[in-house]
Amino acid sequence: MIRKIKLTLRNVLTESMTIHTNQENTNTNLTDILYEVNKKIKEELIELMGEKGFSKYNGNELISYDGSVYPNDTIGILNFYTWNLPTQLINYVTKIIVEYLNQNDVNVEISNIEKSQAKPSNVIRLNITGNDNPRNNDINLSNANARFIFTQIINYTNNEYQQCIERGYFDVGELKTKVEIASTTLDPSDFADTNSEITSYNMKSVFSRLNDIKTLIEYCETNNIEQLHIY
Repeated sequence: MIRKIKLTLRNVLTESMTIHTNQENTNTNLTDILYEVNKKIKEELIELMGEKGFSKYNGNELISYDGSVYPNDTIGILNFYTWNLPTQLINYVTKIIVEYLNQNDVNVEISNIEKSQAKPSNVIRLNITGNDNPRNNDINLSNANARFIFTQIINYTNNEYQQCIERGYFDVGELKTKVEIASTTLDPSDFADTNSEITSYNMKSVFSRLNDIKTLIEYCETNNIEQLHIY
């Protein structure tokens, strides 16, 4: 019997999506921890501000991966969006985030605060200096990175990629064939200084993500999974 494991693409507002096939994996990872810390922050703010006071912030994500960070990475950047919270609350929430992450084996240091290019909010960058949580099959990609990797690197046409999104899955056999071709023909120099959109990507990171996708395909083959579902 062929098992189908869902591949979740969770659009985190405009910056990132998570791809995962580990529904049966009970290990805690960075994605789980960020979910819990978001919940904890909102509970604290509701207690301090009341439901009515917090209502204008409800629905806004407070902390998430930077577009270049992935759940298995041991270094990288997290984003804390302040959404015009009062300064005292920003300091309080920042302390909660740092303490909660440290308690869960994710070490972070405050880097800087700047205007977000993706959201109407300031953002505090938190550098991940260590992550001792278990690795799994999760792949976290920004929407732009996902489209770039699948259409420019793995060579789905824009129509093919959009069809996969609309039908809700990638065919593993088709994906494997395209990845194998990409792996043998891809040269980072092909993308140098040819297109402003492409040159904004770190090619070393792209190759790393391609390897992650290969690992995911191997997992599918081992477990007789023919479709990677998209949500």
